Amino acid sequence: MNKEIIDFLSKQYICTLCYLDINNEPSCFSCFFVYHASCNYLLFKTSTKAEHSSLLRKNPKVSGTIHPNNLTKISTQGLQFKGVAFLVDKDVDPALSSFYHSKFPMALAINGEIWRIELEEVKLTYKRLNIGQTYTWSKKQA
Repeated sequence: MNKEIIDFLSKQYICTLCYLDINNEPSCFSCFFVYHASCNYLLFKTSTKAEHSSLLRKNPKVSGTIHPNNLTKISTQGLQFKGVAFLVDKDVDPALSSFYHSKFPMALAINGEIWRIELEEVKLTYKRLNIGQTYTWSKKQA
């Protein structure tokens, strides 16, 4: 993955995740995430009781968007991604849970499960005053 995408992901912490609901209709939710560069995962935590948790277990394909934490009116920047979400087994891989909670220690007080998104495609777009740059990455081409 190129440096611009890694730098962008490393600085952001809120994303919108899209999935298919029980009727195979698109649906989404927002969450805090952490980018784990060495694994190329997005990590997020959500309630076990959330409807999207049970639906992700059945169909783990996701897509999403990430925008800068501070938006401006003269530039457009954002990242779109596709991937597959997997529940993190804290007994098998406790390091992922620890990594997430090291970035969001307040999340330790909230019941929920850590999930990882294995990225498959990424597109980062940056436009300022109608001059743009796009960076893409695909797991298939890596």
